Amino acid sequence: MKRRIQAATAVLAGVIALGCEQPPPSAPTQTRPLFAAATTTDVTATATFTITDPGHQWVSGGIFHVRNQTQSGPVTGDITGTATVTGRSDVTVADMTGTSSGKFTITAGAGTWEGSFEGRFDGGVFSGKLVTHGTGAFAGQILRGSISQTAPNRIYFLTGTILTTGS
Repeated sequence: MKRRIQAATAVLAGVIALGCEQPPPSAPTQTRPLFAAATTTDVTATATFTITDPGHQWVSGGIFHVRNQTQSGPVTGDITGTATVTGRSDVTVADMTGTSSGKFTITAGAGTWEGSFEGRFDGGVFSGKLVTHGTGAFAGQILRGSISQTAPNRIYFLTGTILTTGS
């Protein structure tokens, strides 16, 4: 019986020794990059809006308030199509300073840009930031940029960058 235990122990020790001496498995090899490179494209565009729904408006304490106002119009430049904006504003009547924010959609061909904006009025002239994501033909793209006016009117200028993520 003692001999069988010794023999079994010797066989077990040999199996363990063989397992320990084998080289470790090699790391998997990559046939393509783990992350594809993203690309950026600079864009500029101009939008001219018309109020299509004035929303709810009132003046209180010298501040003109607007809620859920809708504007729409053509977009031209590196992005072409039609934009619809729904926003809110709070502007001091005396000096035309204040804030505005909201959501918008630019429909351009077989895709859309959907996002939000926020900014300030200074003397009735708006400037701010926007961020959007693409759908349809623009799926997987993100547009970030600045919006500005040169006069208190309904013409807005967009300067931004489209980030196209790798797949």
